[in-house]
Amino acid sequence: MRSNEVPLQVLRNVIVVTVQTDLNVSFLERMNEVVLTKVQEAKLRWVILDLSGMDVIDDDELKQLTKIRDKLKLMGTGTIFAGLKPHVIVALDTLGTDFTGLKAARDLDQALLLTSTREPRAAGKAT
Repeated sequence: MRSNEVPLQVLRNVIVVTVQTDLNVSFLERMNEVVLTKVQEAKLRWVILDLSGMDVIDDDELKQLTKIRDKLKLMGTGTIFAGLKPHVIVALDTLGTDFTGLKAARDLDQALLLTSTREPRAAGKAT
């Protein structure tokens, strides 16, 4: 897989984006473009960002991911961050990262379950 490819899979009304590469600016910009386009074309209700392959995520990278989440929210699409490893969460917390409004799941299975039992909230409403 090339470094700017965005691995994704569409399952019913959900797109799963599996992130297993460094979250550099080029990859994040490409991911933003590909995911927003796919959501619009297929009228998807949920995006799951599977981050289980990531050993390190810094505060700036998480902020970029939450910007993508915010754009998706404006489209009426919910986002779930799946598979964040405990040491990544601890590191982000130590940096003072704001987790407000972040929907998270232990793993991909739990995230898929959440998409089948919940509706995304409309933009402007509390998450």
